[in-house]
Amino acid sequence: MESLLNTGKPGSSEARAVLEAMMEGIAVLEGEKYRWMNGHHAAMYGWRPDELIGKTWRELYVPAEQQWIERHAFPELQARGTWRGDVVGRKKDGTPTEVEISLALSPNGTLICCCRDIKDRKSTRLTSHITISYAVFCLKKK
Repeated sequence: MESLLNTGKPGSSEARAVLEAMMEGIAVLEGEKYRWMNGHHAAMYGWRPDELIGKTWRELYVPAEQQWIERHAFPELQARGTWRGDVVGRKKDGTPTEVEISLALSPNGTLICCCRDIKDRKSTRLTSHITISYAVFCLKKK
């Protein structure tokens, strides 16, 4: 992990394998540009890692969402060193994607981003809510 924080790339082949196998997307940024990311991070937005390395995080968000991140996430990130929240990303084909991102600043200023697709979680929550509402409705009818 120390190598990841210092160079933006996992040090050992074992570390790389672990980071690639994780279900969450992981990316390392220097300034606004991606230095490294696992396949899950890129795939969540419809890209391959090699297509995003060297590009800015802004590629993945529409201007309004970029501004929201700058106004809400970055101030807390600077003050506390971490931030977590839900955002709406933009896939390569332009379609929106709901993701939860966790941001952390390393001691040397490297930005670590972990993200996960929350579309299924929100869909499950909505389905549960609809099921419960329907059950309550049916009970009231009796």
